Amino acid sequence: MINTFNETKLHNTLKKIYAFEKNGKTEQKIRNYIADVTTENNEIIEIQTSNVSILKEKLNFYLSENKKVTIVYPVIEEKTIETQNETSAEILSKRKSQKQETIYSLIRQLTGLSTFIPHKNLTIEALFVSVTEIRKKTDEKLQNRTNTRRFKKNYLITEKKLNEIRRKTLFNTLDDYKKLLPQNTPNPFTPPELKKIILNQEEYKSLTKRSRKNLEKNIAVTIWFLEKIKILKKTQKKGRSFLYTIEY
Repeated sequence: MINTFNETKLHNTLKKIYAFEKNGKTEQKIRNYIADVTTENNEIIEIQTSNVSILKEKLNFYLSENKKVTIVYPVIEEKTIETQNETSAEILSKRKSQKQETIYSLIRQLTGLSTFIPHKNLTIEALFVSVTEIRKKTDEKLQNRTNTRRFKKNYLITEKKLNEIRRKTLFNTLDDYKKLLPQNTPNPFTPPELKKIILNQEEYKSLTKRSRKNLEKNIAVTIWFLEKIKILKKTQKKGRSFLYTIEY
């Protein structure tokens, strides 16, 4: 099969699910590009489990050809880490990860595509999932295969497997993206005010300490993103923070 060498089982599983649901085909060539799924209505579905911005060139071509495109990004709400022996499938340990993603994790991924948003032919689908990450324990500390580790570790991630699809959220119009701001967001507001409102939402109260810190960072990115797509506008300063008005 074309382009499957670096695919994880998570990516491949989702690709097959969407092809089945949409009565579509996988790995279809469109000019110089390979689409993950094309549907019977000639729409394109791209599954991206990380680094959504890498689709920029591909997306520019699809939209210039007036193709309808859906980018599916799995938001990993729950991850089980299974560590195996380096030379066999013997399970050495199994535990829940402290890392929990939220809808704002997706927005961090979309920063490189902000120039395409909103677009009538582009839908972003956040797919909330639970997965199992397979790690192979190694005797020596190693860099990972993408050479992105800050510090070497004594394991390699070899696989991510889908456990469950929980729900999905679609983004197409500015109204959809505006929903990233809770209904009780004041207008205007400061970034600290918005962070406090979001972190106090019931669905985020049970996040781990690490995940709450990541959420705070992603809220800051979301403010930048919403300003970029002209939902927010930065105005004067209030104390040490800028005020943002909701323009849309």
